[in-house]
Amino acid sequence: MSKVVQKKKKANSVHKKAGSRRTVQVSGSNGNKKAAAGSKSSSRNIRQRREFTGVILIALSILFGLSIYMRDITGIVGEIILHVLTGLFGFVAYIMPRLFLHTAFYIYSTRKGRG
Repeated sequence: MSKVVQKKKKANSVHKKAGSRRTVQVSGSNGNKKAAAGSKSSSRNIRQRREFTGVILIALSILFGLSIYMRDITGIVGEIILHVLTGLFGFVAYIMPRLFLHTAFYIYSTRKGRG
């Protein structure tokens, strides 16, 4: 074999050494499919995280609202939550359930293009 052919074979082959991390860039249609699948799972994770955050904020807004406005229903836990919220935030604690609810619906309804 000529030296040119041997050099081309060496350039085209991938040498893996023990313990080394070497990545090979895949070109062609397979590489594009893998990249598209990665972006789909990434957008799915972002959507799931937003939905989870929205549900948690809705639950907190309901809990805070019941604790602040209907003290008889929530009992001792509601009293503790009320005193903690009013101690930390003062008058704003009475607005917090509504703010949490609006934020939850905003986060839950935002799409990828809107931010």
